[in-house]
Amino acid sequence: MSVAADCDRDTLLIQVLPRGPVCHLGTTTCFGDDSRSNFSAISQLEQTIEQRRKAGADNSYTAKLFIEGRDRITQKVGEEAVEVLIASKNPDDRQFIGECTDLIFHLTVLLVEHGLSWDSIYSELNKRSK
Repeated sequence: MSVAADCDRDTLLIQVLPRGPVCHLGTTTCFGDDSRSNFSAISQLEQTIEQRRKAGADNSYTAKLFIEGRDRITQKVGEEAVEVLIASKNPDDRQFIGECTDLIFHLTVLLVEHGLSWDSIYSELNKRSK
């Protein structure tokens, strides 16, 4: 968290790490489209995973992971981590990015399984950066 005054000291800029959306519209900001935010895709991913977990649809890969349980989700995170390592040794950056994306997806499923979110990760990163 930080607080700063502007040049003539009539406005304060307060920066905090919110726990979820701060706008009544469900977005991370009240100041326009937040789709450019680096983390809006992660936030949307978390919401989609949670919706699919609750729906428990038979045709949803995500719901199937939750039905199979934490051990299966953990196994998938491990598999994807290995695939990231293998892809990182190859010259194809697109494949590497794809594997990183798969890892982030499965890691997000595991966070949701634990009842956590990326906000916990952001908070820990902020603590470590001080």
